[in-house]
Amino acid sequence: AALPDAEVEALAQVPLRQVVAAWAPDARVRAAFLRNVMVFGTYDPESASAAECIRLRRRKAGGPTPRPECAGANPIGGVRALVHALRAAVEEAGVELRTGCEVDQIAVEAGRGHGVLAHGPGPWQERIAAPVVVCNAPVWQLFRIVAPAHFPADFVADVRAWSVVGGVIASAFAFDRLPRLRETGEPDRFLGWTRLLIGPESGFGGGLLWSSLHSPRNAPGDACVLQAMRLSPEADLADAARVESVHDSFRRVVEEVYADASERLLWSRSWICREGSEYMVSAARRPPVEAPGVRGLYLVGETTDVGAVQMDAAALSALRCAELVLGD
Repeated sequence: AALPDAEVEALAQVPLRQVVAAWAPDARVRAAFLRNVMVFGTYDPESASAAECIRLRRRKAGGPTPRPECAGANPIGGVRALVHALRAAVEEAGVELRTGCEVDQIAVEAGRGHGVLAHGPGPWQERIAAPVVVCNAPVWQLFRIVAPAHFPADFVADVRAWSVVGGVIASAFAFDRLPRLRETGEPDRFLGWTRLLIGPESGFGGGLLWSSLHSPRNAPGDACVLQAMRLSPEADLADAARVESVHDSFRRVVEEVYADASERLLWSRSWICREGSEYMVSAARRPPVEAPGVRGLYLVGETTDVGAVQMDAAALSALRCAELVLGD
């Protein structure tokens, strides 16, 4: 973290596997560092950008002490509040919204995006013409809806490098009241989140474990939902036995942490998410907001090259996209 800016920038496309041994000669320290990198969105931490990992450590230097976020008692909580606000804004502006509509293909003619081919609940495809197409699908899924032949070869190679991130295996556990910590016998009132540790050896599970207590409206009357998320490669998502073993590990963690988990449990649900995570940890070059090779096509998301990390990049890329479109 003390390296000069120029040296850090030179490590932007250097994966950790090339430098981590020199940074941490002790194998235990090296393993701990790589587990920590997994928190930020990669199943393969050795492929992470060395520069991005340095910048993460720099962000907190001299800054305030991190603390759990509290959303407060809002009428609508969490990300759903943002969706409602955006919907109200676009409807007021006369924008047409289509839900349950799946894009089959981005239409490209003579090097320019001209809209999309899409279908709704039925199989019938419709062409929706537009002078501008903004794509917020995970960047590694881009070539499912527009042929890679439309883009420069180096861009295609970088985009494909992001596919290592994979997807998510998750479970949720709802309790009728706060479960008691086995260690202390007290109700668990911790507001924040923690890394997911698996088994007696506390091996890192590749994800997070967090509670609904951060928002009072999501946890009325001491009720509580605990959610576990594990980052996983695509191959794991297609393996039913592997998915079930991860769900089992979540249940074992809950039973290990809480003395009365089975008594307090109302229900549990499990699922997988194939959208994955676009977090900043790949050493591949980030795609620009304005897609190279296809005029009128813009890319927004957490991997975009806008000088930010994680969700910051997703939000900032949307602003940059709006500026570019309005500028045209």
